[in-house]
Amino acid sequence: MPRLTAHYGYTGPIDGDVGTGTVEALQRALQSGGLYDGPVDGAVGSGTRAAFKDFANSL
Repeated sequence: MPRLTAHYGYTGPIDGDVGTGTVEALQRALQSGGLYDGPVDGAVGSGTRAAFKDFANSL
């Protein structure tokens, strides 16, 4: 799995107004790593949060 910060340059929290494009990029990266199987919709829902938590715990 590629490092998200190196690939997308975003190191902040996934809460708040990070932009739909940033969330979609995060969701695609998580999908490519096999951590997320939800829709790429730009919304930070429970599936995105869980996948990001799994990614963070894998570091």
